[in-house]
Amino acid sequence: MKTRRSFLQSLPALTFYSTPLRVIDHIAYAAKLIGAERVGFGSDGALDALDAASETNSMASMQRASQGKPGAEWEVRHVRAPELNAPNRMEKLAAGLTRRGFKTAEIEGFIGGNFMRVFQQVCG
Repeated sequence: MKTRRSFLQSLPALTFYSTPLRVIDHIAYAAKLIGAERVGFGSDGALDALDAASETNSMASMQRASQGKPGAEWEVRHVRAPELNAPNRMEKLAAGLTRRGFKTAEIEGFIGGNFMRVFQQVCG
């Protein structure tokens, strides 16, 4: 009989799809909940377009190979917004956040300024 873990690991990598507006909804919610100065996001790698399905399958394969090691206990699950799979993804998010009413300083904080501020406070 399969355990829940072995069953989940036998499934193909799971990818769910969203929209840029939904991503902006989440950013706005986080900013409202904890304050814009505590919200940040970035790209997980190069800013060029990615083959999302190939990337997700590759990560799932690496996870299966690392079975039993720390960090490999959760199945790969990603939410993708295909419209943001392009080099101008940060510009698209910044434009959407501007339309949502966020100030330039808040948006600059989201896309790296808040991280830099905290990093400098912690590391000097």
